[in-house]
Amino acid sequence: MTVDTYRPRRSVLYIPASNDKALAKIGSLACDAVIFDLEDAVLPADKVPARDKVAGILARPEKRCEMVVRINALASEWGADDLLAVAKAEPDGILLPKIGTPRDILEAGDLLDDNSVPDGVKL
Repeated sequence: MTVDTYRPRRSVLYIPASNDKALAKIGSLACDAVIFDLEDAVLPADKVPARDKVAGILARPEKRCEMVVRINALASEWGADDLLAVAKAEPDGILLPKIGTPRDILEAGDLLDDNSVPDGVKL
């Protein structure tokens, strides 16, 4: 990593992707990164609407800090759809939860490659 690409992360804020009140404050947050949590912080009934909210936020042109999305595990019923939906909105990164084996990371990378997600989206 070169000095010009280094981005310090002194403060990182996790936000439940289903919490509308917290999501409304994103533009005013004084933090280095926001991690939208689609996994543990979101009830099963709210997972799909939360994913859509995050994709909408990421699609907006105004981004004040680094934006990362913590998806559901790929083995879950929501994981692959989370990965593809948020990757198309091009967050700064995607956080994979509960990695059990290196294959979990390779599977996510394969899904991104197979769907022509830009290289700027980092795992």
